[in-house]
Amino acid sequence: MFGLETIATSGHPVADYVARTYANARDSDATIRFATNFDSRGERCTLRATKKFNKPHLDVNPNSPPPVSEVVDWITENNVEVLNVAGNRESKSPGLGNFVIDFLSQVFQQMGHKPKEE
Repeated sequence: MFGLETIATSGHPVADYVARTYANARDSDATIRFATNFDSRGERCTLRATKKFNKPHLDVNPNSPPPVSEVVDWITENNVEVLNVAGNRESKSPGLGNFVIDFLSQVFQQMGHKPKEE
């Protein structure tokens, strides 16, 4: 959509989500956690990983998201080039996937990124 590439598994099997989560946090500059339940096992794991590698993180709840401009400022202030995007499973948080796509599209557009021509 915006020419961004995502490395979803960092070379780890899908079943090994803990290793994948830690690798994604380690290999990125910062993490945004999109969730309605930040106390889920996966979100707690992501938070531990960001803390272990001393990486900045930002929590976004789709029910009360921060202004897009604040997220743009956070990305800029933290010199983020590689962004790890984490969140609750769609099955546990219906509609979250579409929210993330729409929200990040607004963020990247505000940062001056243009959608790829399809």
